[in-house]
Amino acid sequence: MAETKKVLVIDDNLSFRELIEYTLEDSGFQVVSACNGKEGIEKAVSEKPDLILLDVMMPDVSGIEVIRTLNSEVLKIPIIILTGTHFNATVESLFKQEGVNKFLSKMTPIEDIIGHVKKTLEI
Repeated sequence: MAETKKVLVIDDNLSFRELIEYTLEDSGFQVVSACNGKEGIEKAVSEKPDLILLDVMMPDVSGIEVIRTLNSEVLKIPIIILTGTHFNATVESLFKQEGVNKFLSKMTPIEDIIGHVKKTLEI
């Protein structure tokens, strides 16, 4: 049997975070979560997840700050941005330069989000 993959969900929206957590667990993933960017950085370093689902707009430490901090820690963890904010191609290009693997809207159907997680992890 394949190793269970660990996903870190970093989002300040409790109901959205719980929906993602439940669906990932139901799909066979081990899930760790954080309610803000600071906690997300700490958990990424201590838990060493296989993938991070990351919100961009958070009150304390933004998603881009999380990415830059993790990159400076030399943690090469695949990151999927889940956001309610619309991005244009220029902004997406800047995030890709920071190491983001995929951009998804929070309006993306949950089964599609899980599909992108599996594809990114090559499951």
